[in-house]
Amino acid sequence: MPEQISVAEFLAVTGEDLSSPAAAAFASKMQKCRGAVGALEESLDGDQAVLQRIRKYVKAIHVSGLTHVDNEEQYSEALENFGNNHLSQNNHELSTGFLNLAVFTREVTALFKNLVQNLNNIVSFPLDSLLKGQLKDGRLVSPQPWFLGCRAPAWGQNATALGTRLVARSKGQRRSGDVPAAGDGALARRGKAKPSLLGRGFGAAGSVPVPSPPLTAAVPSLLSLQDSKKQIEKAWKDYETKVGKMEKEKERARLAGVIQAEPAAAELAEDMQKERRLFQLHMCEYLLKASESQMKQGPDFLQSLIKFFHAQHNFFQDGWKAAQNLYPFIEKLAVSLHALHQAQEEEVKQLTQTRDSLRSILQLDSKEENLSRKNSGSGYSIHQHQGNKQYGTEKSGFLYKKSDGIRKVWQKRKCGVKYGCLTISHSTINRPPVKLNLLTCQVRPHAEEKKCFDLVTHNRTYHFQAEDEQECVVWVSVLQNSKDEALSNAFKGEPNGGAASAGGAADGGVQELTKLVISEVKNMAGNKQCCDCGAPGRLGSRAVGRSGMEVAGGLGVMLSSPAPLRPADPTWLSTNLGILTCIECSGIHRELGVHYSRIQSLTLDVLSTSELLLAVSVGNTRFNEIMEATLPTQDCPKPSASSDMSARKEYIVAKYMERRYVQRGGRDEPHRLWDAIRTRDLLALLQAFAEGHDLAKPLATPEGQDAGELALHVAVRYADRSSLPLVDFIIQNGYVQLGSRHLWCRPRGARASPRGRGAALARSGAVAALRRGTLDRVTQEGNTALHYGALYNQPNCLKLLLKGKAAFATVNAAGETALDVARRLKHTECEELVGQGEAEAGEGGG
Repeated sequence: MPEQISVAEFLAVTGEDLSSPAAAAFASKMQKCRGAVGALEESLDGDQAVLQRIRKYVKAIHVSGLTHVDNEEQYSEALENFGNNHLSQNNHELSTGFLNLAVFTREVTALFKNLVQNLNNIVSFPLDSLLKGQLKDGRLVSPQPWFLGCRAPAWGQNATALGTRLVARSKGQRRSGDVPAAGDGALARRGKAKPSLLGRGFGAAGSVPVPSPPLTAAVPSLLSLQDSKKQIEKAWKDYETKVGKMEKEKERARLAGVIQAEPAAAELAEDMQKERRLFQLHMCEYLLKASESQMKQGPDFLQSLIKFFHAQHNFFQDGWKAAQNLYPFIEKLAVSLHALHQAQEEEVKQLTQTRDSLRSILQLDSKEENLSRKNSGSGYSIHQHQGNKQYGTEKSGFLYKKSDGIRKVWQKRKCGVKYGCLTISHSTINRPPVKLNLLTCQVRPHAEEKKCFDLVTHNRTYHFQAEDEQECVVWVSVLQNSKDEALSNAFKGEPNGGAASAGGAADGGVQELTKLVISEVKNMAGNKQCCDCGAPGRLGSRAVGRSGMEVAGGLGVMLSSPAPLRPADPTWLSTNLGILTCIECSGIHRELGVHYSRIQSLTLDVLSTSELLLAVSVGNTRFNEIMEATLPTQDCPKPSASSDMSARKEYIVAKYMERRYVQRGGRDEPHRLWDAIRTRDLLALLQAFAEGHDLAKPLATPEGQDAGELALHVAVRYADRSSLPLVDFIIQNGYVQLGSRHLWCRPRGARASPRGRGAALARSGAVAALRRGTLDRVTQEGNTALHYGALYNQPNCLKLLLKGKAAFATVNAAGETALDVARRLKHTECEELVGQGEAEAGEGGG
C-alpha cells in the first residue's frame, strides 16, 4: 500500500513551501499526496456502494409499508362492516367492540402511513439526490447541496484559504514576509548556464520572470473528483517532465565541455516552483470536493436518520396514547364477553339435553332396524351357523372372491383354512397372502345364492363363491369347524394349537423381516423428511388400510383391538423410485400417473420385501442428489411443508415429468447405460434415466456388437444378489418411450389430464400392458427377459419378472418357452417358479 499524507501534514508542508520555497521539502511529499488521493477515492467509492444498498433496502421498506397500509385499511373497513352486521342483529355489545377496534386500527394505520411517508421524505429522497448527483455524467459531480446547513470541516476551510493563496502566488503576487526571489535568475546571472536551463516562462539572464497566464483560467471552479484527480496526475507528470529536462540539459552541458557550478537546492526549488504550486492547487481542489462528499455521506446523512428517529419516536408515542385511550373499553368488553360466554354455554347445555332426549326416544326404532338388518343377513348375527363336523377343520382350494373395486368382478383366488385362520392368496405370487383370524369373523351362507357365502369381520364383509352348492356347504362347514376348534383351544390355553407352531413361526419370520426392512427405510438418509417438500415427521390419526384391515408387521391380519396411531410421516413410498413423501405430495404423485410414480403406504398397504428393494437402495438423499442437482439456492422453487397444493404440483411436475433440475451432460455417451448395468451401479443407472436415456431401446456393447438386448436383458444376465434393485428399477421404469416422452395409451373416453391418465391406466390395465411391452421385448434370437432368467439361472430375477406379469407363452427362435429352457438346462428352481406362475395364470388368477 503506497504511503499517504494526512490533510494536516499537507497543509503544514504547503504552508512552509509558500513561506520559504527554497527551504521547504514539499517535493519529497508529492508521492505521498498521490497515495492519499488514491486511498480517499477508494474510500468514497466504498461509501457510495453501501449507500446504494441502503437506498435499495429503504425503498423496499417503503413499498412493503405502503402495501401494509393498504391491507390495514381494508382490514379496518371489514371490521367496520362486521360491526354494522352485528348492529343490525341487535348485538350491541359485539357491534360496539368491532367498531371501536376498527377505529383504533384506522388510527394506528394513519400513524404508520405517516411514518412510511417520513421514511421516504427524510431518508429515501435525500439518498436519491445524493447518489444521482454523484453519478451524473458518470462522474462524482454533486449538484447544489441538498442538506441544509452544509459546510466544509475545518481542514476544508483551511484548504480553501490555502487554495486562494496558491492562486495569488501563481499571478506573481508576494507577501511581505515571503523569501525574496533571489533564485529566479541566479544561474543566468552567473553567466555559466544557458538560458534554456532556466525553464519555460522565464526571460533571458538577469531578466524578471515573464508572468504566466492565471491558473484560474485553466482550472474551473467546480471540478468533479475525477477531473481533480486527473489534474493532480497531470501536474505530477509536468513536474517530473521538467525535472527530467533539467537533468538532460545538465548532461548536455557536461558533454559539451561547459563548466558550470552545481546548482544549489534552493535554486532548484525556485526553478520548480510553478509546477509545485500547480500540483498544490489541484490537491486543494480535490480535497475540497472530497470534503464536500464526505460531509454529505456522513454527518448530513446521519442528521437525516436522526430526524427519522424522531418521526419513529412520535409514531410509537402516538400509538401508545391511542392504545391507552382504548384500554378501559377493552377491559369492560372482556367482562361483557365472559358473561356472554356463560349465557351461550347454558344454551348449549339445554340444547344438548334436548338432543339426548330425542335420541333416547328414537333409540327403540334404531334397535328394531338393527335387529331386522342382522336377521336379514347384512351384518353380524348372534345366531351362528353350525358346521358339519364330518368335513373337518382344514381345506385348501380355489374360491371366487368379489373385488372391492367399482366393477365388482369375481376373481379366482387360492384359499386355505388351517389352525383357525383363512389365508387368501394374491394374484402376485411374491405378495404375502392375507391372513384372517376366524375368531374375529362370522361365516354366513347366502340365503338366495346357494353357491355363495359371506365372511363378516368387524369392519368388512368378504363375498365368496364356490364351484357348486355342495362345495359351498363344505367350505362353510370347514370355516365354522376351524373357528370352533380355535375357540376351544383358546379356552384350553393353546392359542393356535400345537401343530400350528411351524406355520406360525414362518409367518412370524416374514412379518419380522418386513418390519426390519421398513424400519431401515425410515432411518435412511433424508427419509425423515418428504422427498419433495421437506415436511418433517409427525404423528397422524389412526390408520386403517384401504382394504379395511389393519396392518401388522406388513401382513394383513384382522384384529379386534382398536387401530394404533399412525407412525410419523412421511410414510408414503414410491415403489418404482424408492423415495418417501408426505401424504400431500403423494396425492400429486398419484395425479401424475403410475407410469411416473407408484405410491404405496408403509403403514396402510401390505408390502412385500420385493416392493421395498428400491427403497432400501435409493432413499431421498441419493435420489435428490440427482433429481435436484441444479435446483437454485436463491428463489428456490421447492415447496415447504406449508405450501399449498398448486405450488407442490408445479414443482413435482417440473421435477418428475420435465426433469428440470437434473444435471445433464452424458446423453451422447452411447455405452453409458451398458456400463452402469455391467458394473451394477444403480445410482449411475438412475442418473442416465434422469437425463433421458431410453431403457426400452436395444443396447450396443462397447465392442460394437448388437444382439438386440435391452437394458433388462443385460441386467438379468449379469445380475447377482446385490444388483436385484437395479433389475427391479428397469422393470418398473422401463416403459416404451418415444423421444423423451412416455408412450402411454389412453382408453376411450378418458381425459388427458395427468390425474385422468393415471386413473384410466390403472383401471384399464394399460400400465400393465405397457410394462409387459418392455418385459416381453425379444432379442435377435427371440429371447425375452424371462428366457434370460431361465437361461442364466436367475431365480430372483424371475420372481421380479413374474411380479411384473411377464408373458409365459413367448417362444424364441429355437421354439422354446422360458419353461422349456429351464427344463432343458435342469435349472430346477427356475423351472418351479415359471411353472407355478404359468399354472396360476392358467387358472385365471388376476
